[in-house]
Amino acid sequence: RHHELPQRVYELGTAVRDHHNTRRVAWACAEVGTGFTAAKGIAQALLRDLGASARKIEVDFEALTGDDGGPYLQGRGAKVIVNGEWVGCFGEVDPAVSLEFGLKVPIQAGEFVVAALEELIPDPVL
Repeated sequence: RHHELPQRVYELGTAVRDHHNTRRVAWACAEVGTGFTAAKGIAQALLRDLGASARKIEVDFEALTGDDGGPYLQGRGAKVIVNGEWVGCFGEVDPAVSLEFGLKVPIQAGEFVVAALEELIPDPVL
C-alpha cells in the first residue's frame, strides 16, 4: 500500500484447490488505467512464449460466469481454453476484494495450471 505504482507480482508454486495440490503460475498487477485488456495481453503473451502460436494450438477465451467463482468483476473475467481444456483464467479484480486488503487501486490478475499447460503445449524446443 505504501509503494509507488505500478506494482507487479508473479509467482510459480503449489496451490491447494478442492483439497488437491496443483502447481500454478499467477500474476497480479496494481496500476491505474489497466484492467481486463491488460490481463488478456499478459495471458496471450505467456501462451505465445510457451509456443502455442508457433504450433498452431487452438486457444479460446470464454467469459467467466458467477458459478465459476474467482475474485473477478462480473463480465470482466475470462477462462483460457487450450485445445478444449480449461487451463486458467484472468480478469479485473473486483474492487470489493481489493478493499478487503486495504488496496484502493485497480488490480488485474490471472493464473494457469502448470500441468495442463505442459500437457497441452508441447515443449517448443523438441
